[in-house]
Amino acid sequence: MNENDSIVPLKKIIDVLPNLDIFEYYLPDNSSHIITSKTVKELLQIPHFSIINYLKLSEIPEDFDIDRFYEYIKVKHLKFFT
Repeated sequence: MNENDSIVPLKKIIDVLPNLDIFEYYLPDNSSHIITSKTVKELLQIPHFSIINYLKLSEIPEDFDIDRFYEYIKVKHLKFFT
């Protein structure tokens, strides 16, 4: 949560963790502010996102661009779990 009690988007969480290797996150019921239709594009623009070896997200919203993300994980051999 931000200081004003708003939910921090997933992109911002990953962005501030440059040495992240394993990331496991259980999304709250209202995850529309954490993961949006733009999230995949934003994550792929983070330079250190490519060093993550294991990523687990629960309750992914329907507007998550799973097709684009799947193309990325095939190339990078990222272990991705939902």
